[in-house]
Amino acid sequence: MVNDANALELIDIGEAREVQREPWEMQLGEEMIRFEAFRIWRDLGPTGRRAKTVSLQVGKSVTTINAWQKAGEWDQRAAAWDRHCDAVARQAELDALQEMKKRHVQISMQLQALGVAELTKLLRKAKQASKKNTLTATDAAKLVEQGMRLERLNMGEAETVTEDKGGLSWTDLVRKAGK
Repeated sequence: MVNDANALELIDIGEAREVQREPWEMQLGEEMIRFEAFRIWRDLGPTGRRAKTVSLQVGKSVTTINAWQKAGEWDQRAAAWDRHCDAVARQAELDALQEMKKRHVQISMQLQALGVAELTKLLRKAKQASKKNTLTATDAAKLVEQGMRLERLNMGEAETVTEDKGGLSWTDLVRKAGK
């Protein structure tokens, strides 16, 4: 049995060339029945690999399967298969995560655009209301407070100021000043 995945293979014109074979693939010189037995072993997974299971499926004795397992380095080859499958699964998860993030960015951008459009409408109405003096001091304070909160968030600051400066919010200050 060849320990590494490199083997020599005869091609039609009779010359030898090096062929890369993965450990879980059929190896050069490996009989089909032995490879089939190995494939069953490999596909049983790390916790299900049993010589008896393979022997029942290929019609060979457990002793023969154990001998093939040792000579064919099935444990090492199956472990290489397990690592390969794990790597493929992890890459698929990373690809799915990347696609999810792309979708979420697109959705969030669409939601932002919708929000900006609606905010623009509201600001127009608020400007008209302030010209007509229909915007209350409390409403104006809430707009200022919300704008400041968003500015702090965008600058990487805390959403709210936790230091007590007399216990009055912008809204409270405006109410107090309007009296």
